[in-house]
Amino acid sequence: MEWQWLGVDHITYAVRDIESWRAVYIDCFGFREIHHTSDASPEGTSSMELYGLESVNSRIALVRPINRSSVSHVEHFLCKHGDHSVQHVAYAVRNLEAFVSEMRVKGFHFLGDIKYRADAFGKVKQIFSKRFDPGLTPADGVFYEFVERPVQTEIGLADFFSGMVAKGLYEDVERDAADDDGKPFKVFML
Repeated sequence: MEWQWLGVDHITYAVRDIESWRAVYIDCFGFREIHHTSDASPEGTSSMELYGLESVNSRIALVRPINRSSVSHVEHFLCKHGDHSVQHVAYAVRNLEAFVSEMRVKGFHFLGDIKYRADAFGKVKQIFSKRFDPGLTPADGVFYEFVERPVQTEIGLADFFSGMVAKGLYEDVERDAADDDGKPFKVFML
């Protein structure tokens, strides 16, 4: 089966004051909270807080750094790009394995391999791209997330937020960024 591009799954914003931004989205823009993880990696040397919010036809994540003995990759990103910056856009793809295989042949680079996770709806597959700008570190650059979800809903795909998924996401990005080979997602000669 060939892969298929399904559209935007969610947009993630890195923020300093997560409660204030949560209030903006809920009280001003009409979003509703669907998930909150106060500490994605409680035993980790750094972590993040995450809110999942949705409206009639869009979903966003707000992430705030938690720095402990090391600095969170979310903190690095905020220092480079400022408050309420788009950290990544997640795109929904049908047949993620075929998509990744074809993109790799075309010279695109990803952080690690496809992750397989379980949530309330069954298996969720995801992979992160490397950052776009080769002059930035993996923690400083904007990146993509590509996901495949098992259940369709009226606004797109099944719920992508859970404490377990948030923890896995944070730890995977930290680990995969530490193993970075210096390549961006794709070098374009314009």
